[in-house]
Parts: sequence; C-alpha cells; structure tokens
Amino acid sequence: MSRQITDQELAWTESQPVIGNPCMTRLRVALTKSGLPPVELAMEGDGEGLRFRLRRTAGLVELDREHVLRLLISIMRRAGFAVGYSEVAVVGVDDEFVDGFSYVAPLSQLFYYGPPLVEP
Repeated sequence: MSRQITDQELAWTESQPVIGNPCMTRLRVALTKSGLPPVELAMEGDGEGLRFRLRRTAGLVELDREHVLRLLISIMRRAGFAVGYSEVAVVGVDDEFVDGFSYVAPLSQLFYYGPPLVEP
C-alpha cells in the first residue's frame, strides 16, 4: 500500500545532490562502499527501470526499511540518478538482502522524454 510523501521527505530528497549523469559503475561502487554490495543490479526492459538485490553487511543490518530507502536514494542521487521517494521502492528487507526497484529518472521525465542515457 502506498502512502503520501511528506513535505519533509520532499525537502530531504531535494537536499541530496545529483552528481553527473546516471552511471551504473558509480552506482555499484557507491553501493559497495556504503555497505550494500550488489548481488544483482540490472536495467529493466526499455531502460526506464533498475532492479536490484543488495547484500547487507554487518554494519547495516540494524537499519529498518525507511533508513535503507533513504540510504538508497542518497546513493543513487550521488551516482547521477535524479530519483526520490516516488521512484525508489524497497520491496524486501531481511538480515541478509535488500530487494527492490527504481526508475532511472523522475516519473514526469520518463513520461515526457523517455529514459536518460545510463552510462555502463
């Protein structure tokens, strides 16, 4: 069940820098350095989405779903993906893995212009 995104969440998302163009290599490196090394990280179909399965290292096991989501948004924005709460979904979190999906850009951009080029 989805919920309304709060003004505080929008403000927090906008305060996270988007650095450069979307890049899968920078995303993999940033996830690994942050304690969430990718087990699976794959573009979906037409390039609009990204499916992920990440391993949780010992230091991140205590984070709940909300904190994992915030960490992912921050990491993705630093890797060039202009995403936020509307685009990133954590669908499963357990002691070992984080599973989810993200669009590669804001939904409005995908609708009007299509997906951006994502560097390998």
